[in-house]
Amino acid sequence: MLDQEQSNSYLCLLVITFLSALSASNLNAQLERHLPIYEAQDKILYAKVKMADGTTLPGLPAIEAICGGVAYPLGFTDAQGNFRFVLASGGTRFNPGFNAEGATIDLSFLAACEFRAASPGYRSRRVSASWLREMKDATTINVGTIQLSRPGAVRGDSVDPPIPRPASNAYRKGGAALANGKWNEAKIEFEKAVSLQPAYFYAWIGIGLTEEALQQWREADAAYQKALGLRPKSAEPYLRIARLGARAGNWEQAAQYSEAALGLDPHNLVEGYSLCALANSRLGRMDVSGSSARAGLRLEGANDYPELWLSMALAQAAAKAYADAATSLQQYLKLVPKAESVPEIKKELVELQSLLSK
Repeated sequence: MLDQEQSNSYLCLLVITFLSALSASNLNAQLERHLPIYEAQDKILYAKVKMADGTTLPGLPAIEAICGGVAYPLGFTDAQGNFRFVLASGGTRFNPGFNAEGATIDLSFLAACEFRAASPGYRSRRVSASWLREMKDATTINVGTIQLSRPGAVRGDSVDPPIPRPASNAYRKGGAALANGKWNEAKIEFEKAVSLQPAYFYAWIGIGLTEEALQQWREADAAYQKALGLRPKSAEPYLRIARLGARAGNWEQAAQYSEAALGLDPHNLVEGYSLCALANSRLGRMDVSGSSARAGLRLEGANDYPELWLSMALAQAAAKAYADAATSLQQYLKLVPKAESVPEIKKELVELQSLLSK
């Protein structure tokens, strides 16, 4: 058993470690505008996103690679669900298939990854790339079709007012530019769409996406606020504004808007519960954080957001339920074996188990 002094000192250390991990691991990977890419112009990844029931896609879904349990955003589809990702020069954070000079070794590292689509309130089937092991010299890689589904109707489901053809054409052009990483071109087309139809919800979302890609956070927030004004009962703009708050360290904003999103769609937004739990942890509201994490973990798809287990562990540690906190840490490590925070979390788990045995 832990005595009072051990409990207090350990809790302080645990809080520091967890908060660092929560802000630096899986969540930040998901909030990045796209995955760092590399010198391999002849390597092109293709995918297609469709609704499982054959209906129209909700806006412009993102495509993510899930590698070692961590979600790395790759980019966006166009309005028809087509996705094209070119491995080109870029960052250095995620480079298991590349050498120090940035030259391509092979693409076998993708065989350990899965791919999914991401759109708020929708669930994605994952596609496996195990067959990529045999494609070291491939120049084009077809991931296949990724299906999205909506578990059921929710508050905020609505239809845009009639969209003039020139506005819808501009939106499609904006989606195509976004899918190809042409952020400024996409922004121009989306702005053209809203100039022709100011009540074009998805075009305002598109503007927000391009502003995020351009790292214009204030302008992105303004675009999502416009979308929110058009559909105040839709969870999507609330969730996107909550993400911006988390990125900027504005935890009150992240908490307020994630809670609003969950109030509108409590059965589908696992990410909303994750953001809510993280924001309230940072604000010291450990009971609210634990409640949010617990609710998120009950939902289908909870394993897509392993940081829920970190929030749960921190709330349990704050309540001095150290054995439960250790169990939650173990669940996190199972789901995210390659997260940057894993070495620190493993050390804390060993320390916690050592103290519990005394």
